[in-house]
Amino acid sequence: MTKVLIVDDEMLMRKGLCTLIDWEKLDCQVIGAVENGLLAQQSVLAQPPDIIISDIKMPVVDGLALAKWVNETHPHIRMILLTAFADFTYAKQAIQYGVTDYVTKTGDMGEIITAVSRCKEQLQRQSALRDDRRKQAGAVLKSILDGSLHTEQEINRQAALVGLSAAAYQLAVVDTGAARPQKQQAHSMRKQAETMFSSFLPREKLYLISNGPSELYLVFLDIPEQQVHKFCMDSIAMFQKLTAHAIYFGVSSSVRSLCGLPAALMQARQALSERFYDKRELHTFHPSEPAKTPTYAAQFAALSRSMKSGDQDACCAILSDLAASQRQTHQPQAQVKETARMILHLCRSTLESYGLDLDALDIDETEWKRDLECTQFHQICTQMQQTLICAVCQCIAQMLTEGGNLLADVQAYIDGHFCEPITLKDLAAAVHVSAGYLSRYFRQKTGKTIMDTITRKKIAFAKQLIEEGNLKIFEIAQRVGFEDTTYFSHVFKKYAGVSAKTYQEQIQRRRSNCVSDK
Repeated sequence: MTKVLIVDDEMLMRKGLCTLIDWEKLDCQVIGAVENGLLAQQSVLAQPPDIIISDIKMPVVDGLALAKWVNETHPHIRMILLTAFADFTYAKQAIQYGVTDYVTKTGDMGEIITAVSRCKEQLQRQSALRDDRRKQAGAVLKSILDGSLHTEQEINRQAALVGLSAAAYQLAVVDTGAARPQKQQAHSMRKQAETMFSSFLPREKLYLISNGPSELYLVFLDIPEQQVHKFCMDSIAMFQKLTAHAIYFGVSSSVRSLCGLPAALMQARQALSERFYDKRELHTFHPSEPAKTPTYAAQFAALSRSMKSGDQDACCAILSDLAASQRQTHQPQAQVKETARMILHLCRSTLESYGLDLDALDIDETEWKRDLECTQFHQICTQMQQTLICAVCQCIAQMLTEGGNLLADVQAYIDGHFCEPITLKDLAAAVHVSAGYLSRYFRQKTGKTIMDTITRKKIAFAKQLIEEGNLKIFEIAQRVGFEDTTYFSHVFKKYAGVSAKTYQEQIQRRRSNCVSDK
């Protein structure tokens, strides 16, 4: 709805303008009616209207002086001047001051209504033009930030074309979805944030640039740093109230030119990364020395020894010291996560030395890595590693209690004898336990039966021999411990999906294709 301010020193005229025109029909709202230009100026500063309808001859500050002030300070406001005389001297001055219309009071209200309609048309054209220029300015800012616009000469040229100019710029990186909700929800939360930000500052002072479903860049133009800080704090409180979610800000220092925005973006990102150690919602950039990349060689060696002996307390103490070192030196998030992946590898290799893998602990390695990548806080990252290490220590401690490295001995025996016609009884005798106990133990630890494990190794080796191409199918069957070639083909198809003969033909065709390609 278009906001209208009425200015006239005659009370009857003010009342008439307020009541005799159907403002609602014009989609307008009268937000004030004052008696002189000085009061009008105060009203404009408190609540800017879209249109001012003002008498010319008034005490204190007259209509022409008001028009001159509006033209200089609020050029987007449209003005209609009223006078009791058709004086062309007034009309000439009114044109100089950007007045939209000049109406005599002796006319009927229809002239004023027509003048208001013309003002609204101008406002609509101005709004469309401003929106277009704003989109163009936003595109220029996005190009500067993504590096596609990088030379000072080109940046300045493009900025001049869209009227993008300020004495100081400041940038904030905003994460509206740190809790990592579903993509659709993250998009919705980002939209709510955009609407909220736009209500806090004038459009010409703030540009919003989307970067993914949950991240925004805010570019502030000529806003004091204290006001930017208040804007961020108010946004944090309002977003929490609206969505019951946290929103995180990383804010740069001020820069004096558009060419400084890429550096400001790096500062803002560095500031936002501080939430990894400190869960506060607002972080501002402070220069600091770059952290050295640690090796943690001694900690890893001690962790490996403690895990292999199943010493959970010692492992947790080592991890605690490592995490404290990361916090103290504020290691970058990427380095901390790389260390976590190294600990995952150490846990896997320790289990493998006992013939186990992470599946035995009901841990999905791919899912663990994905959760680690999404983690935004150091505390959660440390908890993930601690849970993993404790699970490995408990598993190994249980194995050692049950009689040494039994599983590793079983795996080693299978690896050395799987091509022989070994039975469960033969294997149990080799590792000095009963066949029944060994069967239950192996399945409990690996989720597979012993004979299935042996057969899989036989078929894997048979595939390797077929690929080498030096033996016939019946020779390969005998090599991997099958006396009956037909039974071998049946088992091969069960595990490989195709018969041994078909697999051999596939390999031969593949080789022929490679030769013809050359």
